[in-house]
Amino acid sequence: MELLPNITQYWDYRQFLTDFYVYKKETKREFSYKMFCNKAEISSPSHFKMIIDGSRNLTAKSIPKYLKGIDFESKSEEEFFKTLVDYNQEKDVEKKSALFEVLLKLKSKKGLCPLEFYQFDFLANWYNVAIYVMMDLEDFESDVNWISNRLKKRISKEHILSSLNTLSKLGLIKKDEQGNFVQSNGALSTPDEIRTLAVRHYHRDMLQLAMTSLDEDDLKTREFNGATVPVAKENLPIMKEKIRQFRKEMNELATNFDSKDEIYQLNIQFFPLTKSRMQ
Repeated sequence: MELLPNITQYWDYRQFLTDFYVYKKETKREFSYKMFCNKAEISSPSHFKMIIDGSRNLTAKSIPKYLKGIDFESKSEEEFFKTLVDYNQEKDVEKKSALFEVLLKLKSKKGLCPLEFYQFDFLANWYNVAIYVMMDLEDFESDVNWISNRLKKRISKEHILSSLNTLSKLGLIKKDEQGNFVQSNGALSTPDEIRTLAVRHYHRDMLQLAMTSLDEDDLKTREFNGATVPVAKENLPIMKEKIRQFRKEMNELATNFDSKDEIYQLNIQFFPLTKSRMQ
């Protein structure tokens, strides 16, 4: 490793510390875990390795010591490191999601990773997928007002323009010879870290839209169904695979229809109503 690792390019502080150690070891052969701990004024010589291995977490007390041991070049890098530690160690989903967005903003200040911002935006906001799929309709128009009306004016024109920009940046759509937006052959590859957090936003939004549909849409235009069933834990993988197969079959069925004039959302939820006896 020829260059000192740049903390703002990481999503895992332990991986950064690992690369930091490798870099220091390659540039200074006598460098060791103990040498780092001495500089950081940490009494335990094995603390650094335990943090890297994941057997211990950094704390509000130990973080300043690690900042001293690493000796970042700027306050902004220190801020990023501290936020990254909080993000990696946070268990609450809502707080973790908020910290993720803070990290994205800190990265954008450095002019880094705009692609990750667009990836998160695409997956987190339901209307991005809706607008993308909408381009497969026979009467689709690239006009913002047309899109707004077809989406029942649930999102602002500003959000529509932002969505079109996100889809363009990700290579999912392009303009044809007439200047109209069409789907491209681009594929979206998203890091697990981004996908996990964004999908939670997406499902929450879709559940809210389902509740709205239950109250507002005519029974003839929608289908709500459900079943409450007893299941053995060892059979959960079978049930989940069946659901995945059904979703795939429905997607293929809809895609192969010759005529398409509306966009529909298929939500499938399968979750426990009872508490495990082991909890």
